[in-house]
Amino acid sequence: MSRFKVAVICYSLIFVTLFISVIEILYFWSILNDNVSYKTKTTRNSYQFIGAECKNIQWMVQVTDLHFSDFHDPTRKSEFEEFCSITLDVIRPRVVLATGDITDAVLPKFADSTQIENEWKAYKEILDKSNVTSKTTWLDIRGNHDTFNVLSTNSSNNFFEKYSVQGRDHPRSYFYVGRMDNGEKIGYIAVDSCLNVGLKILYNFAGEMTKEEIDVIRSYVRKAHDLDVKYLIWFGHYPTSSIQYPGSKILRDLIANEETSVAFLSGHMHQVDNLVPKMYSYMKEGLFELELADWKTNRIFRIMTIDHGQFSFVDVKHGKWPIIIVTNPKTEVLVSPATNFFASPPNSSHIRLLVFSRFPITKVRLKIDNEEWKNCVHVDQSFYVIEWDQNLYQNGLHTITVEAEDEQQNVQKIDHIFSLNGSRSDRRFLSKFFLMPNLGLLIQSAMIFFVLLCVVPLILFRYLVTVQKVEADEMSAIKYNYLIQCFQKFCVISHLKRFFYPLLIFPIYILLGPWAIVYMLDNKIGVLLSWGIFIDGKYEPPSWLLNGLGLKQILVHLFLIIHFSNEIHKRLLNKRSCFSISKSTSKNYLCIAWDNSFFVFILMVQIIQIILFCMYIGISTLFIGPLTSWWLIMAIWLKRDIICMEEDELSYLRQKWHPAL
Repeated sequence: MSRFKVAVICYSLIFVTLFISVIEILYFWSILNDNVSYKTKTTRNSYQFIGAECKNIQWMVQVTDLHFSDFHDPTRKSEFEEFCSITLDVIRPRVVLATGDITDAVLPKFADSTQIENEWKAYKEILDKSNVTSKTTWLDIRGNHDTFNVLSTNSSNNFFEKYSVQGRDHPRSYFYVGRMDNGEKIGYIAVDSCLNVGLKILYNFAGEMTKEEIDVIRSYVRKAHDLDVKYLIWFGHYPTSSIQYPGSKILRDLIANEETSVAFLSGHMHQVDNLVPKMYSYMKEGLFELELADWKTNRIFRIMTIDHGQFSFVDVKHGKWPIIIVTNPKTEVLVSPATNFFASPPNSSHIRLLVFSRFPITKVRLKIDNEEWKNCVHVDQSFYVIEWDQNLYQNGLHTITVEAEDEQQNVQKIDHIFSLNGSRSDRRFLSKFFLMPNLGLLIQSAMIFFVLLCVVPLILFRYLVTVQKVEADEMSAIKYNYLIQCFQKFCVISHLKRFFYPLLIFPIYILLGPWAIVYMLDNKIGVLLSWGIFIDGKYEPPSWLLNGLGLKQILVHLFLIIHFSNEIHKRLLNKRSCFSISKSTSKNYLCIAWDNSFFVFILMVQIIQIILFCMYIGISTLFIGPLTSWWLIMAIWLKRDIICMEEDELSYLRQKWHPAL
């Protein structure tokens, strides 16, 4: 084979790798970047004037991820009883949305996951004791924890049907219509995207939207049209990013294409273990998605308002009074980058706000930017206003600072950033990272990319070595010495069959083969793969949480290939391993530690992987575990082979790939 052809093949490999990497980066950038086009919507606010009267306004509450548990934190229940008995009596919302994970369904130390009836009984007892369902409309829906170990909605341990408010009449998605005081209708579509087969923890993290469920949702949209619903609020447990593709895309398009859609409200993510607060985002498809922090550890709930067609919200810590929400002008968080969707009416004479407290309010005042403080006027119950000239604030972002105090000298101060010309401030990159892409599709794409990065170079260089009989001097057409050295390393490791086949097969197996065969339901064995789960003759979408561990395994394998190719190259250059030094000196031990530090690091990462798999999947993965013990044994065995390579073999490889030595 000519030197030119070798150079062309090697450079082509680099080009293709870089090209695919750039495509992935550009795709991801296009999802997160605000400067690319969004799907537009027409402004549709029929109100021409907002004044000081307490009319054309309604407020609702959302709470999510209660995680009632028989084993952890009993204050989740006691404080939720306070919420139902006291907080909701003060706020008096028309509707309360409980968006899933009502119970925890997890035994201590993650020993198992199954439905625990006492946890459901506690939920129902609190609702009955507080009599909350007679004071407001309670719309609850399932989360993934509410389906752990539930084979179907007809199962005897489907306690959502028995103990929830809506479960008996609506085992999955449903539609409810309420009215404002002015007669306008507000529709609520509950989107149940839980798995049809409620697998146990870890296998049951992503949602799915089947064709049948999508058809049900479409029928609710048609019903909303027939009933002349003016505002449509969508809610569910899973953010759309956590729903299996393409169901997530279909759902987003369905919500965005409906002109009356206000927002999609969800939970589930727990603010990514409280690392990403305020998870709000505007999707490219044209909808607002607002994930709410959990009740479980944060005791957060959300108050939402529709005031003269404007949607506003505030997330509140339970027990902190007074609660303040500005309803006009709306927050800049809800300013669409595409249009002035749900825009402020052209004429607004007053700033409008709601102030709630357990005790009588004694003072409410506000200021805009650096202006003087002004006292607000109490109009009715929790409703306050103050006159303003909105023409003074038409450009850029402005901040309304509100301070409220009650009789018990509880003081609360908030900053409300608004914009009347479409300006936006906080880009919330991390929120968009977790809400805008489809996370399952993103992880699977990354897995495929890195598997190709492991496999393609090995196959290509194996082809060059065995079929085209390429030797060291034929690589001289490659200009850069560093690239020549890299290609020589891969040629050598591809030439050695005992390295080539294990290093080639493992990443392919991770992508295509079964990872584990374990109990995923009581008395039901399932097969876990990177592209899905098979159980009881049914297919369920993959757990992208476990796929994250698979992606980490592929990355570790890639580093192992690079490490082994470099170690063999060092042997060819007569850089003997420190293990060959006979004297047991402290210097020798340091040499051994340094020489093998990277390999030890790889082994430590793999041991952590084994521990995680044993904790979450079971001890059986030690014996039937291509991602755990099998890989560890392979890595140690191949490392031993490098250390113990015979001088005859080294001389042959040295002559073939380093004739100058």
